[in-house]
Amino acid sequence: MKKELELTIHEAVYGNKKVLGALLLRIKAGECVGIIGPNGAGKTSVLRALIGSKILETNGVLKKDGINISRTSSARRVEGIAYVPQQYRVFPSLTIKENVRLGQTLSRENKDFDEAYVKLTKVFPILSQGSKIANQLSGGEQQMVALARALAQKPDFLILDEPTVGISPRSIRTLLDYLKIIRKELNIGCLIVEHNLEALFEIADRIYVISNGAVVLEGTPEEIRSNPELKEVYFGK
Repeated sequence: MKKELELTIHEAVYGNKKVLGALLLRIKAGECVGIIGPNGAGKTSVLRALIGSKILETNGVLKKDGINISRTSSARRVEGIAYVPQQYRVFPSLTIKENVRLGQTLSRENKDFDEAYVKLTKVFPILSQGSKIANQLSGGEQQMVALARALAQKPDFLILDEPTVGISPRSIRTLLDYLKIIRKELNIGCLIVEHNLEALFEIADRIYVISNGAVVLEGTPEEIRSNPELKEVYFGK
């Protein structure tokens, strides 16, 4: 069976505020799916609903490989899903290697860490400086360590919240190249919330546009880019 995540939300509430209405999102292994929309549209709330964040009260269903896992434990729910939040990419007081090791503690596979670390170093050269303290790294370098930590979990799906925020154009280019490798060679599905539309249009297979907590457009990057409603979503009539 081809691996797939399907999130159906009927409603999500933060405190007394409704942040998401009815929406449906799907992502398959090896596929890159983007979520875009104006500030306050509900993009991050979608990711929190997906991983079962306790700060949201969500009425919905999460299916993995066709199986409803909505009511399973938090650990079971996120099994095979690695989440890289927008802020606090790394644990600043830990070394690079210690940060990545934390990812393996969440892995379903109990393999030799040093062997796995060497393999990751071939993809992320910054890991060769494993004893360096993470708060000494640039924003782009921290993002690479965060990605390596996520991949150390051996996930089927990678969830990224605004991965280009706070990193240089050169680091964004490197990040995009790494994401292409991840999805093609490792067959990992990527779900990305991103404000940098050009970066997302380059790597995404499909894009959901969210406004006021609901999906208002869906399609390929070419379809979304050429849709006249996109400007209306961001800037109004």
